[in-house]
Amino acid sequence: MSISNKDLKQFCIEFIQESLEICKNINEKDPVDELKIYYPKFINKKFDNVLVKNIKNYYEFVNKNEEIICSNDKFIIANTCVSEQKVIKNFFQEKFEKSEGVKTTNVEDSTRDVLLIFLTQYLEMQNGFVFNKLVFERIFKQFLFYANNEIRVVDFFTPLHNFESNIEKFDFGGIVLRRISEEEFMYVSGLGISRGYSTKISSDLIFLTHIAETTVSYEGNFYKENHHAKKKFEDFLRCLTLFSSGGIQTGALYRNHLNPWKQQSKSVEGKEIHHKSESLILNKKDCNAFLKFFKNYNSVDLERKELKFLKMAIQRFDSAIKKSLHEEKIVDFVISLESLYTSGPGDTRMKMSNRVATLMGENEELKESIWTFVSSAYNIRSGIVHGEGIRSVKIGGKNYTLNEISLELEKITRDSIRRFLNLIQHYTGTKLNEKIIDDIDIALINRNKLPELEKKSTGDF
Repeated sequence: MSISNKDLKQFCIEFIQESLEICKNINEKDPVDELKIYYPKFINKKFDNVLVKNIKNYYEFVNKNEEIICSNDKFIIANTCVSEQKVIKNFFQEKFEKSEGVKTTNVEDSTRDVLLIFLTQYLEMQNGFVFNKLVFERIFKQFLFYANNEIRVVDFFTPLHNFESNIEKFDFGGIVLRRISEEEFMYVSGLGISRGYSTKISSDLIFLTHIAETTVSYEGNFYKENHHAKKKFEDFLRCLTLFSSGGIQTGALYRNHLNPWKQQSKSVEGKEIHHKSESLILNKKDCNAFLKFFKNYNSVDLERKELKFLKMAIQRFDSAIKKSLHEEKIVDFVISLESLYTSGPGDTRMKMSNRVATLMGENEELKESIWTFVSSAYNIRSGIVHGEGIRSVKIGGKNYTLNEISLELEKITRDSIRRFLNLIQHYTGTKLNEKIIDDIDIALINRNKLPELEKKSTGDF
């Protein structure tokens, strides 16, 4: 039977006071070990240096002596009270049934671990065995918040590489973008205690300043929860790269690293492996515009059969952004444009060049320039696919490196996808791709139709 928070608090005070006395006596005979910890120093909110300090390892101390701590009367009473709190009891009963396949009414083994975390948190914050009411109040408040709000959610964060921003924190609706803390930087960089941890920072991580974080509902299925979180981050980054230029990449997936009450379910999936490229920049002044873009993008059902062409274009664009080789980027960008602008038989190069130039060119000179570039890019893509070694090429009288071709194709492809995201709002029924490109072809012949097409291609995206 659940008890009031007031009564629960009193039981927890008594458990902490008695546990502190026990720990103090143990410490006199078998002192808490000290560890050398390497941690990052930030200056102006960016990594500056690696520092070292000694800390007491209360986590190991509590684990080593948990049987003695858990056998004291006040601990047992507090554990019984916590195990009967409705939200906590229901959660651990469901968790036990999912993992063991049978039901249970006794969750005291699980709540025992929660109280040990409570004690460890107190010791680390107080750094000693004296009872401090203010420290207790802070830990108890954290405990109640975990029990009432966080117990059924799983926390995730991922580092954002090749990214620059002056944003401190902004909630984009399900995804929070914010500055990385020194503690999070320590996790990501592999710093920490001297046994088995790194004592140096990889050069790739020096410029890391931000993370994206999210939560997913607890399902009792590790892989499903991780999959949901990864998809949320992937959708967010896909939108960012459609909104702005730059080679932003996520790092590993860090699960429950921000919440000390979930120590038993911490994990890291993946590694901090990425290639250096131009940074994507998102500043405070861009936040509201991107929030609107993100919401509008999420309202588009790309799983609809008639939008298969657009989904393919976005997937290939996303694939190109993530790659490091310019040749591979060019191939993917051209395939993305093909998905948007071509359908049916005929000269693919000619059809794609004509349609891109018609839709994207703001004046006759620009249309001609775009036509020449896209036509040449298509031929370059064909050469790459057929194994021809291409380092540079002249297009429209100008010499281009593969990097420059890739960057220009990225811009054209991004703008094209955004225009098509607007265009699909004005068409209904099946074969939307064919209807859109038919209108582009008509506008190529009848320029009086072009203003209306251009108007349709601008909007929320």
